[in-house]
Amino acid sequence: MKVSVVLPTYNEAENITAIVHEIFASLRQHETEILVVDDDSPDGTWHIAEQIGSHFGRLRVVRRQAPRSFRASLSDGISLTRGEIVCWMNADFSMPPSLLTALVDAVATGQDLAVGSRYVTGGSDSRAEAPLHRFLSRTLTRTAGWLLSSKLRDSTSGFIAVRRTALDHLLPLEGDRGGYFMTLVCRAQQSGLKVMEVPYALMPRRAGQSKTASGILAHFSRAWSYLRLILSLRHAGTCLPSTAVPSKIRSNVRRTGRCRARRS
Repeated sequence: MKVSVVLPTYNEAENITAIVHEIFASLRQHETEILVVDDDSPDGTWHIAEQIGSHFGRLRVVRRQAPRSFRASLSDGISLTRGEIVCWMNADFSMPPSLLTALVDAVATGQDLAVGSRYVTGGSDSRAEAPLHRFLSRTLTRTAGWLLSSKLRDSTSGFIAVRRTALDHLLPLEGDRGGYFMTLVCRAQQSGLKVMEVPYALMPRRAGQSKTASGILAHFSRAWSYLRLILSLRHAGTCLPSTAVPSKIRSNVRRTGRCRARRS
């Protein structure tokens, strides 16, 4: 199975070498390529990645010099992938490369999307330094599930494996760093794609500094922006309410462990 992993990066010089090695190790049973899409990092992440690429023929590096944007970097990377399964994740080790095997296997055995989830049985958010962030994230995810009739527990995950043929239903990406994923999973639900959540523990970044503002005002500003997005998606009907979705589609979203969607 050909697998592509997209790593959008900005100032990840301290992490990039190790995470590339761990991704290749995790997916050694597959024909794997990695695309590092760097937003012209001042710390030279792109240069380090290019040096690694000279030893790995399956590593490609894109140095973006357009205005910096996580979503644009991710979109550019996805457009360049060649794999039958396309994955993306953070490059700071908050998302464990070892989980890629389970995500890819879920898609290889029939799912259209496999989402790394903090909020199904067995998952967690282990960032002890960010209690307010964790609280708001969990609250917004529950709100999204209620207002959008979504059975997905972690609608802002950003850790995912997708069947290439499913991308036509999900692109283009729209929204900011977290909002784009909420829109993406709504489109998946609307299209009747098969989605599975795989539990994982979100960890503190291994090295370097977070790109997410951590002040109280910044947290509430982000939460307000997500709430506005949720209301906008509900108003636009991007996520069909469960009463409007055929039972065979409603049963498509499954969770590992004891959390499973009810079948009609």
